[in-house]
Amino acid sequence: MVLVSNVEMVKGTETSIIKFMQNSDEVYKGFGEAYFSLVPCGVERYWKIHKKATCNILVPCGRVVFVIAEYDFSSWRFVELGGEPQKRLTIPPMNWYGFQGLGDAGSIIANIIDIRHQDEEVDAEQKELMLNVPKAKVLWLKRTIKDPVLWK
Repeated sequence: MVLVSNVEMVKGTETSIIKFMQNSDEVYKGFGEAYFSLVPCGVERYWKIHKKATCNILVPCGRVVFVIAEYDFSSWRFVELGGEPQKRLTIPPMNWYGFQGLGDAGSIIANIIDIRHQDEEVDAEQKELMLNVPKAKVLWLKRTIKDPVLWK
């Protein structure tokens, strides 16, 4: 199940700490790797799917809108991350997702996944589906940006 959860933010007098994930968190499934994506404003990335990995995503700088779809594209969920309060987006395996950077100065996406990256996580059938998704579904972000009601 896709989950959006609160993360703890510890504010200091000059700096703050965002506690992205702890091994006691319910969504913690182990550590494979962590990485950061630098996303310029307006840049889109779609469709990504992990067959095995669970993604735990946080946007510490900027704003990013995500769309998450069931494997068969039967249901959709839109989530915007960034700003306060900080939220963590957990995407389990076998969910398609994409995103667009909304931060004027660009955005940073942090992702902790529970296994190391493996190229074979996307097989030929999934690549074919990804390439043949109807154009209306590929243009999800254009619709979302114009109609914030869909962000629920």
